[in-house]
Amino acid sequence: MVKTMKKNSLLIIILLGVFSLQAQNPFSLKGVFGIATIDDKVWGQFALRPTIDIWKIKFGLDIVMYIDQNGKIHQDEWDFSNCTAIKNTILDKVYFVQYGTRYEPLYIRAGALNQTTLGYGILVNRYSNTFNYPQFRKIGLDAKIQTKSISMQAFVNNFKENCSVIGGRVSSVIPTGLHLGISAVTDQNQYLGLQDKDYDGRPDIVDSFPYDDKNWLDSDDDGLADDDPNEFDRDGDGIPDVYNLEEIINYWDSTNLPDEYKDSTLYSVVPDKNIGLKPEPLNVLDNPKIISAIAIDLSIPIIQSKVTSLSVYSQIAKMIGETIDPVTGENVELQYGFAPVGVFNHVGIFSWQVEYRVIPDGKFDFEYWDRAYEHTRATVNSFDKDNVIDSLDVTPKSDYLGEFGSMRGLYGRVDFDINEYFLIGATYQNMFGEKWHRENEAFKYSNLQSFSASVELTQPMGSFKSASAFYQQRNVPNPFKFEPTESTIMGFSIGYKMGWGMILNYTFKRSFLDKNGDGDVLDNNESINMSLFETSFGF
Repeated sequence: MVKTMKKNSLLIIILLGVFSLQAQNPFSLKGVFGIATIDDKVWGQFALRPTIDIWKIKFGLDIVMYIDQNGKIHQDEWDFSNCTAIKNTILDKVYFVQYGTRYEPLYIRAGALNQTTLGYGILVNRYSNTFNYPQFRKIGLDAKIQTKSISMQAFVNNFKENCSVIGGRVSSVIPTGLHLGISAVTDQNQYLGLQDKDYDGRPDIVDSFPYDDKNWLDSDDDGLADDDPNEFDRDGDGIPDVYNLEEIINYWDSTNLPDEYKDSTLYSVVPDKNIGLKPEPLNVLDNPKIISAIAIDLSIPIIQSKVTSLSVYSQIAKMIGETIDPVTGENVELQYGFAPVGVFNHVGIFSWQVEYRVIPDGKFDFEYWDRAYEHTRATVNSFDKDNVIDSLDVTPKSDYLGEFGSMRGLYGRVDFDINEYFLIGATYQNMFGEKWHRENEAFKYSNLQSFSASVELTQPMGSFKSASAFYQQRNVPNPFKFEPTESTIMGFSIGYKMGWGMILNYTFKRSFLDKNGDGDVLDNNESINMSLFETSFGF
């Protein structure tokens, strides 16, 4: 313990010593220390963040260590155990790489994605890969190219998981004068939304050995894997799990029983004929859950000028993949949704959008890839027996699409972009139609509403170096009651300059998970909080 503390203390001293280096423009250096919540545990944070800003190119690193109260380093950010771990450890150090700004014809950014939307948002609307940061550190990509005749956009959720979520859009003016846009998105494995530290394909939540890629199942939780050669009693009932007489005799002889017991019934009660083992955990690499979608939109520009634009549009999207029919329990094909008419208007700093939405045959959801997608992409519910967790159920988001029947309603959006300093936005959706009710085990006529809002300070203002806040809740009877569900996420972040180059930063995020499968998120452990408090020094 003392050696570990000395070693870690030396690393910290070296990091802090670098803070004294004076950097000349275009280089800058920032040192950070603070605390972060990771895996429901508080860790001390120490980091260096050097940045380079040359012409239109910006590049930043985030060299961070998390250390607990016992001097142990959080190993996820410094894992060199295999090729995949080495690749992800290197990518973890990339804070961002950027060319241009989002207001220029060519814009490329690798790193955090805060609000990514494709076209009019029928598939991807305000998607973000940062909700679970710092617990999940994702390195994505957002790129845009705009010319007089064509516009292209693409995004990737995370290079660390080999870009499993990829989306893109191409739009152009066709000979009739209409604007045609085509968008496509795919998630090659929704289960990758669950963390897997040892990359063995078994998510940590169902992996008894999250840091051992050779073992994952321990039915009696005694620290020995079920397939360990030294594990003679896998279910922990006191009766050895052996399958031939020689092994039985060897086992009992190893217990040093007196000779008079060797002719007793001990030998006849084994092997164990009632072995209760945990089910083999899901291997998400061998059983990926894929979902894709394609969308087409046509728009007619009514007004186009430097200060204002007005368009009328129509769009349709088809999801590709399967969901679960809640009535039969069978896999069924995903369906489509469309907006027969919509209006988009941009005037100076203000823009708004409204459209009529239709889901004719259910099994579809608008804005499937939203701000909470990385959180809801795959969820885990536990099922208790005699107050003990009996099983865990891993469910991809697409399996819930079967609960949507035929629906229709209105969607609206407003945004303010105030002199490139503030971004303020809100969306609202109100749909009517058939929705599966789990408690009644039947489809019932329902009113489902969704609401989201966000505000972001995009440039420093006075002592405030950064600030943002967001809230989202989808497909509930009344989102303005602010009663939490699994679709509810919220959070805020603020950076305040204290002087002498010091900035205080605080980030808080909250989500909810129905861990016990009872249909609500009101139990004490079903509110998931993540916080990050750090002090940074710029030189």
